[in-house]
Amino acid sequence: MGRSVGLPAFKAASTLPRFNTLFTLTTGDLNTAIGQGALAYCVTGDYNTASGYHALLNYLGSNGVAYGVEALTSLTSGVNNTAVGYQALRNVTTANSNTALGLGAG
Repeated sequence: MGRSVGLPAFKAASTLPRFNTLFTLTTGDLNTAIGQGALAYCVTGDYNTASGYHALLNYLGSNGVAYGVEALTSLTSGVNNTAVGYQALRNVTTANSNTALGLGAG
C-alpha cells in the first residue's frame, strides 16, 4: 500500500494501491483506484473503477469507469460513465451514461 492509506473503514472492500487514491472517500462500496490521485476527491460513490493518474479525480457518482491519464478527471456528478484513453472525457463536468474511447475522446 502507498502513502495516505489510513482511511476509515468502508461498508465493503475498496482497493487503493497508490498514494492519494480514494483519499476523501467516507462512504462507498466496491470502489477500485489505481494510480496517483485516482478517485482522490470521491466522497461518496459505489462501484467505481479508476486506473491512471487523476482518473475520475473529482467524481461523486456511481458506476464510473476510467482508464487512462486524466480520464473523466473533471466529472463531478453522474452515473454510468466510461472513458478509456488519455484524457478521454476530460472536460465533462456533469453527465450520465456516456462512453468515450481513445486519446482525448469526448
